[in-house]
Amino acid sequence: INNMKYPSFLKKGDTIGVLATSCGSNVNPYRIKTMQALKNLEKLGYKIKKGHRIYRNTNAVSAPHDIRAKDFMSFYKNKNINVLWSTGGGELMMGMLPYIDFEKISKLPAKLFIGFSDNTTLTFTLTTKCDVATLYACNITSFSYDTLHVDTLDTLSLLTNNKLTFDSYPFYQGLIKPSTPLEFI
Repeated sequence: INNMKYPSFLKKGDTIGVLATSCGSNVNPYRIKTMQALKNLEKLGYKIKKGHRIYRNTNAVSAPHDIRAKDFMSFYKNKNINVLWSTGGGELMMGMLPYIDFEKISKLPAKLFIGFSDNTTLTFTLTTKCDVATLYACNITSFSYDTLHVDTLDTLSLLTNNKLTFDSYPFYQGLIKPSTPLEFI
């Protein structure tokens, strides 16, 4: 019988590793939203470790499959990184799966990976192959707004052990008018 491994909750001063596991934030509004989100998370008291390719994108990926997998493994093994968070979705994450050492991950201390859209490929696989809890939630760019949507606040509340039960939301986030001009750049 396998037991699900849960990572430690995020604390002020902890490091968030930001990766482009699929598509990178190379053009606006994604680039500027990523930059603003990282600043906002730093203002909240977290350290940020940026992956080398978060602002790159060629043929719908931030880097070739093996390079993205190498970056992911490097961040997962790094004892100074507490949480791994994706910059955004995409459509070609599946190609990096053969290059990830899931056996190694299952032997390491649990580390939370967060993202949605194409990131389902990795959240699902880490949970089913390695018995590591993951979080299917907003990508890092959701933190770029001046006023955060309730799902973004809930993500942070879960990460910091301030809220552990959740209900559905009355609206899809895209139906709410953005509070920042970044959306229009």
